Order: sequence, then C-alpha cells, then structure tokens
Amino acid sequence: MKRICYRVAVSLDGYIAGPNGEADWIVSDPEVNFAEIWAQFDTLLMGHRTYEPAASRLGEKAFQGVKVFVASRTMQPCNLRTARTSPSFPS
Repeated sequence: MKRICYRVAVSLDGYIAGPNGEADWIVSDPEVNFAEIWAQFDTLLMGHRTYEPAASRLGEKAFQGVKVFVASRTMQPCNLRTARTSPSFPS
C-alpha cells in the first residue's frame, strides 16, 4: 500500500492564499529545490492555482519523473507531457 504525504505552505492564520488569491507572503528561497523535493514522490495532486505558477516559474523539467494531476474546473486540459487536468478524478 502506498503512503500519502500532505505538504502545503500555509500562513499562520491557516490560509494558503490571500483574499485575492495572492501568495505574496511566501518568501522565495533560491536554496529550495522543488524538483528535488517532488522527486521523493511518484504522484502530485495540485490545484491549478498552485500548478500554473509552479510550471511557469520552474518549467516542465521540475516535474520530470513525477505524475502530476491538476484539479480544476476552469483550466483547459493540459498539453504538457507531465500533467493531466480534470474537473474530477475517477474513484
């Protein structure tokens, strides 16, 4: 059986984003290697508001070797080799 690990950046008041969707409270640390962190896992499940900035900032290379599922009701299906989008996932 696979293990599930939940990781999220959250502000002290328990929110991931501000009232307008901003994540400006998250300090970018050049020493944090997301590709290295994500390589610990075989599958990532992200919302589109996490996936889109990560993909644009880090590029497709950061997702190599990891299956990425992006949950979104508004995002069009991805053409990236590394991600699948869906408004719902099969049970």
